[in-house]
Amino acid sequence: MQSLRRNTIIIALLVGLIVVVLAVLLLRKPANNDVTLSFSAEVGGTPLVYNQSIYPNPGGEGQLKIRDFRFYISHIELVGRDNTWVESDSYHLARFDNEAGLYTVELKDVPIQQLEKVKFSIGVDETANTSIEPRGDLDPNSQMAWNWTMGYKFVLLEGALNLLGEISPIVFHVGFSENLRSFEFDFKEPIELAERKDMAFLVNPMKLFDGTTRVDLSELSSVKFDRNDARTIADNYQHMVTLKPD
Repeated sequence: MQSLRRNTIIIALLVGLIVVVLAVLLLRKPANNDVTLSFSAEVGGTPLVYNQSIYPNPGGEGQLKIRDFRFYISHIELVGRDNTWVESDSYHLARFDNEAGLYTVELKDVPIQQLEKVKFSIGVDETANTSIEPRGDLDPNSQMAWNWTMGYKFVLLEGALNLLGEISPIVFHVGFSENLRSFEFDFKEPIELAERKDMAFLVNPMKLFDGTTRVDLSELSSVKFDRNDARTIADNYQHMVTLKPD
């Protein structure tokens, strides 16, 4: 009987010890972090200026005025040293027509302590691009939805070209599922998110016309429905976003 009582006491002590250890481990679990991705629209190191004919035609003569510029950022993924976090319903419409010329994405409760890389795309994946279901900033009734077919404009830039005093409209609406373009940014050293929570990127809208291919806006002033032209601009906007130097 005494032996049984002693064994019962030992088992109870062991169970109590395990509970204490688990409680300590749970209390020591690092807190999740909030992360901000900020995108600044700049041309030549200067904030984007709207409604002024100040940007040279990359492939020819004349000056470009940008009236409207926006695009979809999607599929945001944060890669940590020990795990990866993917944002759900990750569709954000980036615009820069505000005083700061800045667009920010707030990512909440990210279970990563040391961030090694950031991934995202410009455009909309085929599944969402062929659906009328609103997800994130996707809205089938918005200005970014086509009015002639299902799907979205991935990048929109509108303005005008001033060529020797003659003003011609510039309209670039680039879509089609095959023009989704992915980006991946690696950090030289892992970033401790407990100390730094803002990742800054630069967006140069002029790369739409001067990336892989240099475009003369007097010859190609509108891109909407032609898949070859849309692919050319998509290959250019692959170079539109860069990681801002520290």
